[in-house]
Amino acid sequence: MDNPFSKIRARIGALKIHGGDFPEGTKLVAQQGEAYLLLPERSDDSGNSPLDSRVYLTKDNVVELSVVSEETVRRLRRGLALGAAGAAVPGFGLVGPFVLGVLVAGKRKDVTFILKLLDGRRLLATTEATNYFKLQAIVF
Repeated sequence: MDNPFSKIRARIGALKIHGGDFPEGTKLVAQQGEAYLLLPERSDDSGNSPLDSRVYLTKDNVVELSVVSEETVRRLRRGLALGAAGAAVPGFGLVGPFVLGVLVAGKRKDVTFILKLLDGRRLLATTEATNYFKLQAIVF
């Protein structure tokens, strides 16, 4: 029997917030043709119930979505992990595998963008290019 959740391809992207009206820890979620900002958990003044922590991004409420800059970044963490695995193999030495691991790990492209909503809220943030282009396709 098919798993009903197997076709859901949620992409949760980390955002590095540089400015605007959204708090640190906000994440970008894009799945099945919809996108929203997932805000960090918070509660009302009484401290009892969590408030709605999603801000949906649609064609109707996004006024502007534009790229400020693009930057290519090496995947250092992945490279170090590959290097550590190589250093564990006898005969390769210690430093060589780390250098090779960083070179083999590849690169990713980060996009810094501006998002303006119809209600006046703004966001200046950086995310991976794949997340940005998925968002752009949804709100276009």
